[in-house]
Amino acid sequence: MKKAFVVLSAMLLLTLMACGGGDSTPLPTTTTTPTPLSSAKAITAFSLNGVAGTINETGKTIAVAMPSGTNV
Repeated sequence: MKKAFVVLSAMLLLTLMACGGGDSTPLPTTTTTPTPLSSAKAITAFSLNGVAGTINETGKTIAVAMPSGTNV
C-alpha cells in the first residue's frame, strides 16, 4: 500500500510540474480586419459511386438515379 502511495504521489508531482507556468510573455495581438465571407455559394457538381446527379438550385435539391440493385 505504501509503495502504491509513493508511486501515485510521484505521478501527481510530475503531472503538476509538467502543467506549470511556461513563458510569461504575452502572445502578440493582431489588429488586422478579417476579410468578410462571401454569401455566394453553389454546388456545381455531385455524384455518387460515379453516377452524376441533377442539381436544382431553385428547389434546393440534388437527385441521383442509382442503377437498379444498388445497395443504398
